[in-house]
Amino acid sequence: MPLGDSITFGVGSSTGDGYRRDLQGLILNNTNTLNYIGSLKAGDFADDDNEGHSGAVISQIAAFAEPTLRQRPNVIFLLAGTNDINNGLDVSNAPGRLIALVDHIFVVCPDAVVLLGTIPRNGDATKEPLVTTYNDAVQQLVLNRTSMGEHIVIVGMDKITAADMVDTLHPNDAGYSIMASAWYEGLVTASINGWIQEPLAPDVQYQNEYCGSNPEWIAMGVIATGPGLGSNGGLSNCLAPASANQCTCVLPGPASVKQSVPRPASGNCADLNDNSTSVRFADLTGDGRAEYLWLDINGATTGFLNSGDSDTVGFLPQGVVATGVGAKREQVHFADLNGDGRAEYLWVHDDGSVDGWFNAGGPDDGPNAAKINWVAQGTVATGIGRDGAGVRFADLNGDGRSEYLYLEEDGAMSAWLNIAGPNNGPNAAQPGWLAQGVVATGPTNGATRDYIILADINGDGRADYLTVDETTGAVDAWINGGGPDEELNAAKVSWIFQGTIATGVGDIGWAIQFADLTGDGRSEYIDVAYNTSGASAWLNGC
Repeated sequence: MPLGDSITFGVGSSTGDGYRRDLQGLILNNTNTLNYIGSLKAGDFADDDNEGHSGAVISQIAAFAEPTLRQRPNVIFLLAGTNDINNGLDVSNAPGRLIALVDHIFVVCPDAVVLLGTIPRNGDATKEPLVTTYNDAVQQLVLNRTSMGEHIVIVGMDKITAADMVDTLHPNDAGYSIMASAWYEGLVTASINGWIQEPLAPDVQYQNEYCGSNPEWIAMGVIATGPGLGSNGGLSNCLAPASANQCTCVLPGPASVKQSVPRPASGNCADLNDNSTSVRFADLTGDGRAEYLWLDINGATTGFLNSGDSDTVGFLPQGVVATGVGAKREQVHFADLNGDGRAEYLWVHDDGSVDGWFNAGGPDDGPNAAKINWVAQGTVATGIGRDGAGVRFADLNGDGRSEYLYLEEDGAMSAWLNIAGPNNGPNAAQPGWLAQGVVATGPTNGATRDYIILADINGDGRADYLTVDETTGAVDAWINGGGPDEELNAAKVSWIFQGTIATGVGDIGWAIQFADLTGDGRSEYIDVAYNTSGASAWLNGC
């Protein structure tokens, strides 16, 4: 596993190979086998997988490393700290951060060996002494660890000279060749010590809970026919046509397609106009599988219990499971605030403040399990002085509790960490919120907030950042790589771009939703029909 920053990625080399191709040649020429692993690809050779993230500091590298470590590499080539030194980021404590990363590697991969490279020279004369001090401190800390039996080999990169650098930070081709030789010498040392073990299969948690690749979507067909409750909302300019029982409305999306939908019970076609979907999916029972919910224009919710299993989906009618509290449909959200697995009923006001109703469960765990008792919580978030249309809820740090999020029109996202409430009793859905600042700068594909979905795609418990194409339903994903710590900054996560993870089914993006229908922790791709509110789904086959 090549792990580090832009040097690991290969910035500065003419082919983008960095040291990795030369090192591959040295290893394979000596009758060994090699398979690089990592979430990124860079270089002009076949096995170009790596975990080198340009501009990343040690704490970010630690976050990026986590998913790939779960694949249980037997050798990790780690080079980190260049950007901490160059950016002047708490330089005196940088060696400690690096060793903390090494310690974590051994927690996840106790049978691995870590080849720990010293960072190359810095072309800035004022920073070169800091590089020397950093490298010396790291080597001393490694001596302490090896004395305790940890399998770490220090790999010195001091043979790289100014002539071997393409700029002040990155080696040129000659410099990368020197690095490859140094890495290989470290590998030989580890082998002589008897530290290199056969690679292990990914750990059980990784196999069962984490998907390390983009999903394979498996058609499940129609999972809900639409129970005759009406259209899927999101309609505008609804007018009465010649027929008495129909309204003609404009569907959401750039095409502004007109479609006839059933006239509402009020008889007033204008009552169909709103900016939200009627169909929602949320886990009301805490079994990990999302229920099918249909909301009328006043937020009253008709529920259908998800009675499926790991491969199938079925829905049992539950009748009205929430009578509404005065919120308009577009103001209603469902999210788990207290971490018990059951979604609360939330009213997001126009000013971004939130009233909550705690999901206290239903009368039984059988066929009526989604008939919920709701306990009023009062105001559970006072708002941030922004419009309620930008408010979202999703679990960013994997603790089971949803954060309060605000999306700008361009998709930039700020977060308030859910730090839980004062008790687990009747006020359990009254959490505290801790400001995290901007946690996502917005997508690079121009998607606006109306086409951004937060859902867990890989099953690691953390919501990923998804954009849906307005016209095709294609989906780009930024996987949630976790944050630098699990405490006060737990919602400041790193995002790993995965590219297009779903090519779309030809429907407009506004029809697409994601929810875990099978209880495996991974969200399915769901296409909801506008005229009937029926839904088709594609299983996230990982």
